[in-house]
Amino acid sequence: MFNIQFEDPDSTTGDKLFAHQNSWGLSTRSIGVVVMVHGDNKGLVLPPRVAFYQAVIVPCGVTDANKEQLNTHCTEMKKSLQKAGIRSHADLRENYNTGWKFNHWELKGVPVRIEIGPRDLKNNQVVVVRRDNGVKATLQNENLEDQLNKLLNTIHDDMYNRALVERDANMAVTTSWRSSVSSSIRRRSSRLLIAETSLVKK
Repeated sequence: MFNIQFEDPDSTTGDKLFAHQNSWGLSTRSIGVVVMVHGDNKGLVLPPRVAFYQAVIVPCGVTDANKEQLNTHCTEMKKSLQKAGIRSHADLRENYNTGWKFNHWELKGVPVRIEIGPRDLKNNQVVVVRRDNGVKATLQNENLEDQLNKLLNTIHDDMYNRALVERDANMAVTTSWRSSVSSSIRRRSSRLLIAETSLVKK
């Protein structure tokens, strides 16, 4: 839209000024930004604060002998995490193996995967895997909710800081048309140019 004007409030003669415009079309395109900024070759990588599930619990080493015990433990852990405000899900499907489940939830970008096997039950612990960097850690079940909340906040901060560094590394400030064109040619990949609104070709 062009030529949008308004009356200058400081004018006594009815002079008009042009409106400064911008577009903040915040809609489903914001989802695309999340996918492009954070995603990797394995699929989505979702920030914990916007992820539908923040943690998915996957039983490992399941046999006929321990299936009921593992599934019951996973279900109780899910309830405990949900009570603490952590959006969690226990994947107890029997028609898919453990590796398939890992890939499935990585593709969906769930921030944290919680693995529980017979040894973990015995040692009163879980193995957690971060989706954003693949780092594994063993956490004790005691105060697990607090530990996971801290981990989710750490993941959020790490993802934000990585995106910020990437943005700043690919941004250029231009004060003239010549430098603007030069920067665009010199840096052909996706870059950001910050230019004055009054920039004109000379």
